Amino acid sequence: MNLGQTWVQALRQAMRRKPQRTSLHDVISKNPDGILIVDPGGAVLYCNLAAEVLFWRKAEELKGKIFGLPLVADKTTEVELLISGGGVRTVEMYVVETEWEGQSAFLASLHDITERKHIEKNLALFSSLIAHMPAGVLVENEKREILSVNEEFCSIFSIIKPREELIGDDWSDIAKQCLPRLADAKAFPRRVDEIVKAQKVVTNEEIEFADGRCFERDYSPIFTRNDEFVGHMWQYRDITERKFAMKKIEFQKNELDKANRELKKKNDELERLSQVKSTFVSKVSHELRTPLTVIMSSSNNLLDGAYGALSEPQKKWVGRIFHHAIRLQEMLSDILDLSKLESGTADMRCEQLNIEKLIKTLVVNMQMLTGARKQSLTCEVPEGLPALWAYPGRIEQILTNLITNAMKYTQEGGAISVSAHMADGDNLQVTIADNGPGIAPEHHKAIFERFTQIHREGDDKIPMKGIGLGLAICKEIVAQHRGRIWVESEPGKGSRFIFQIPVDLRTFRPLSNHILVVDDEEDICDLLKMTLTRKGYQVSVSQNGKEAIELISNKDNPYDLIFLDLMLPGTSGLDVIKSTRKVRPEIPIIIITAYPNSDILFKSMEHAPLTFIAKPFKLDHILETMKRFLPKEPSAAPPEERKTA
Repeated sequence: MNLGQTWVQALRQAMRRKPQRTSLHDVISKNPDGILIVDPGGAVLYCNLAAEVLFWRKAEELKGKIFGLPLVADKTTEVELLISGGGVRTVEMYVVETEWEGQSAFLASLHDITERKHIEKNLALFSSLIAHMPAGVLVENEKREILSVNEEFCSIFSIIKPREELIGDDWSDIAKQCLPRLADAKAFPRRVDEIVKAQKVVTNEEIEFADGRCFERDYSPIFTRNDEFVGHMWQYRDITERKFAMKKIEFQKNELDKANRELKKKNDELERLSQVKSTFVSKVSHELRTPLTVIMSSSNNLLDGAYGALSEPQKKWVGRIFHHAIRLQEMLSDILDLSKLESGTADMRCEQLNIEKLIKTLVVNMQMLTGARKQSLTCEVPEGLPALWAYPGRIEQILTNLITNAMKYTQEGGAISVSAHMADGDNLQVTIADNGPGIAPEHHKAIFERFTQIHREGDDKIPMKGIGLGLAICKEIVAQHRGRIWVESEPGKGSRFIFQIPVDLRTFRPLSNHILVVDDEEDICDLLKMTLTRKGYQVSVSQNGKEAIELISNKDNPYDLIFLDLMLPGTSGLDVIKSTRKVRPEIPIIIITAYPNSDILFKSMEHAPLTFIAKPFKLDHILETMKRFLPKEPSAAPPEERKTA
């Protein structure tokens, strides 16, 4: 029975107890629902205050108006009313037949259910949302009674009872039946009670089940606008696959870390063995030089008749001894050279190099060697190429090696060319091309490895000489100039050996004649400052590495050159070098050290442009070394000294 029916019964009882007009009017006026008295023709005879509020009209406006809705006695219907202002209200209407002022009439009780319908609609949407959520969802009221639950939740906890029948049940009782399915049956209810008691949001709490499944649990308390606790919502998300994947990733990470440790251990051992090998090769090569010198000198003296005349057979065999001794000397030189390059102890004194002049001069000199085989050697180098910051002797060594190889493997009457141009931004690219037999692609990388020699297609008549170190040396020199080298070739189509070396254009900025001296010995600082100031340079001084790094990092200090002691207190000289190469890679550094054979010096030599001077030093040696980096001394009078740090 709805509220409208209840009030109608009250009306009928009042009409039986008192005179009709008085009792009916009193009951109607106090009714919280809207009451209309309508004649059989549908015209409104009377309305109470609640009806005025419902329709947003005064009684005078409603009286005499046609109600417009069918009136069926003793029946409840749900209707929508158009109210003043264009609004719509949903009401439950219950109609009874009655008498009003001596004539038949209908009494219509109108109970406003607009808000209830709105709530029902929202609840329906909420229930639909919960039902279709991928997570398991449970909504309880403040008494732990179930208000809503979806199928996923029932599936997670293996609840057999139909979802619809769970509404109104106490979840605490149902949860007890689910405890055996949990990994920790004792902790689960205890933790749930803690969460509900605290009434605070909980997210991503992991729950493990006995069958190995794992879920994340969220808890959200529900409060009214007046902060009254009215219930809460639980969510359970299956993260079993994610946890499995994370464990797999963790396992793989541990395995990778283990493999990396093993690899590092092996690399360290290989590096140690390589160092032992290099030391051995270097020592043996040095030791062989003495007997080799004796062999060469003695055989040369024999050929010159220093010990008497030789017969022709004797000359022939002594000549062979001398020839092979020279070959052995060249091999030892290559071995020592590569060993020094790989260990970082090779002399790599860099300076500004005119590559155009170097190539053209070298080609002219080597053209004299091509006449015997009637080969042509040409060069194509444009004017205006920027200068390289490089060690001239080493660049010439690369060019000589590559041109000599091209002459060696190019047939009689063949052509060899040398060209240079800027490529890939600030890189100088040099190409030595020939129309010789070519090299198969599978050998392109191998030929740059140590002790590697291959027979090119059609070069069977060319004897294999040397020990296969020439290209390995070229590769190492190019690498130390921060460049790369490669070959482009196919059998029968000739070869193009190409190397690129970066040209740091900042190196060739206008000089400021400003020099920084970094040394913890005050006497050394004063000596260099006085000497360089007299030469017209502006000198700043720092006696510790940390301060030096700050000075170098300041762009207002355009240093042209840095004198640096490696053994500084606190921040070492090597740290200063590394920091400088990050912020000002173009600044040349001259190391002044009392330990010319130390490991730290060898490590520092990786950071070109850089060279070193051993203590004690002569001032003229200092000035001569500076010329490699600063070709001209300041022509003006000594500037006013900058305040030193």
